Amino acid sequence: MELDERLIEAYNNISEASYYGDDEDYEKYKQDLLALDITDGEQLYIIAQHFMQGLSSYEIAKALLQKITKNSEFYSKGCIVLSDVERFGFENYEGAFAILDEAIASGAGVDNILFAKARIYVDLEQNQEALAHLEQINPDKMENYSNILNWYMTVYRKLDNLKKAHETFELAKSKYATDYSYPTVVLSYARFLIAEEKYQEALMILEEVTQLSKDYIGALSEWQNIYRQLDEPNKADLYMRWQHILEHAWAHDGVINSAIWQSETDLDKLQFWNQISKDSPEYYYAKLQIAFIAFDLNEIEISKEILTAIPEMEKNRIEEEYDYDFQTLFQKLDEKLQATARPETVPKDAFFDKKENIWVLGQKIDRQAYIGEVLEWDIDGRLSEKSIYTGNEGDTVTFEAYNQAFETESSGRWVEGLMVENIVYRCSNSDELESSYGVEDPAVTKAVGTKFSLLNQTMAIALYNQSGDFIGEKDLSEGNEFPEGFFDSLTRELFRVYSAAHHGVYSLIAKRLAKVNREDLQGEELQSLYDAFAFIAAHVEGNNVVIDDDFISGHGQLSNSSFQQYDVNFSGFIETQARKYLKEIVAK
Repeated sequence: MELDERLIEAYNNISEASYYGDDEDYEKYKQDLLALDITDGEQLYIIAQHFMQGLSSYEIAKALLQKITKNSEFYSKGCIVLSDVERFGFENYEGAFAILDEAIASGAGVDNILFAKARIYVDLEQNQEALAHLEQINPDKMENYSNILNWYMTVYRKLDNLKKAHETFELAKSKYATDYSYPTVVLSYARFLIAEEKYQEALMILEEVTQLSKDYIGALSEWQNIYRQLDEPNKADLYMRWQHILEHAWAHDGVINSAIWQSETDLDKLQFWNQISKDSPEYYYAKLQIAFIAFDLNEIEISKEILTAIPEMEKNRIEEEYDYDFQTLFQKLDEKLQATARPETVPKDAFFDKKENIWVLGQKIDRQAYIGEVLEWDIDGRLSEKSIYTGNEGDTVTFEAYNQAFETESSGRWVEGLMVENIVYRCSNSDELESSYGVEDPAVTKAVGTKFSLLNQTMAIALYNQSGDFIGEKDLSEGNEFPEGFFDSLTRELFRVYSAAHHGVYSLIAKRLAKVNREDLQGEELQSLYDAFAFIAAHVEGNNVVIDDDFISGHGQLSNSSFQQYDVNFSGFIETQARKYLKEIVAK
């Protein structure tokens, strides 16, 4: 039901006064609220809980609940909440019991009152009294009896009676597994087992908690706990990422790509949603989430294919339960498809690189790297770069890059992934010299790199005028701090490994890594980077990365923020694997 607008206004006013510590306004708004001529038991019952739980305003909650008359159908519920107010707000246990006794005397439902009393006895550590009251409750009169069984479980944990806890779990599983609170019983029993260091049993029990139930996040926390106790940090981290994914699954506004995912990768998200079986009532909701990930990965056709395959009945259910609008989603997909349509200036043989958002014309060798001349156009169809790939390892390349007026903006060369030549030109329609290298002198028309550190960093440049005369130099490393081992030859050797991963020549990773002795690397960060490459190499077969559970559970180490100081970012590599994994999922 909708709350009376006067109650909402009063709640907001009191909340604001409380936030700003304005005691005078707080008291004024409180008196105004209590003076309202509202006698509807349901209205009073609901707003009282908001004051108790939202603002911890126990006095106001108590005054509102006391206004519920005995002839109201919400009198019994109001008495139970009022007893909670006495317990939590004033630690008045005698007062709480007195309220519940009066409720019974007034004809309130006995079973719910017995349950409320049992909870108080648990607070008071009077566990036998709590059991005595729980045992008087008639299961046939309780709509969600698993909630009662969960309190049995709480008492048995306090009494350290694992046998009785097991019997309670078996009873819940055999007779009350469809109850709303059944997963809570499972979690309570699993936590008891974990406390007893019975980890394998706990793992089996936790399988009872289905995905997307309200308690699944709690189960994910316990999986983390277990695997940390078993010294399996990769698995623990995987369940931690799954927990984050589920916590943010509903952070949407009906528009694709609107959820906030924090640090979880697309691989994490894909594996989580893909694990939900076809028997699950949330199977198609999971498919919807996979379609969103496909959109994020620029796999628009796949996203549309997944959405189209969801039955109309399920679309209607998802729209109603989760507030999505499929018509809007399809519209977004069509707009994206239209935006990536081939421009007239792009040859028909060129393909759209969904990772880089560019059009590419070029030949790939079987190692996935390019060979020969490769042309690139931006999404609007303007030629942006020409490269010549040589050798058989796919990462030796000369290049020319252009601005929108087709002037050559820069050119250079990489050999086995390491930059050995970089030239930047002053252009009429763009000024890469000034924007990237800080060269403001208009007499300088060209800068040539003379010192390189890592994969694509020019650390010093020689300056030339229009006649080609040398007129000075600039050290770009001055005033900058660099991490340990930044300029070492061994560090550059390590970046040959990074180049292989970056360019998709995965078969070279182990070969190049073998040339680097981990112990000779300076600093923990570089050794961690070595370990990251070793992790990738261990999952390479031929020139493919094998995406198994071990890879997904352990790939979080590639997101080490300390790598960024060496200009290393594995996000592109992970995105490539996620795109591949997505296609594997869809193909099944």
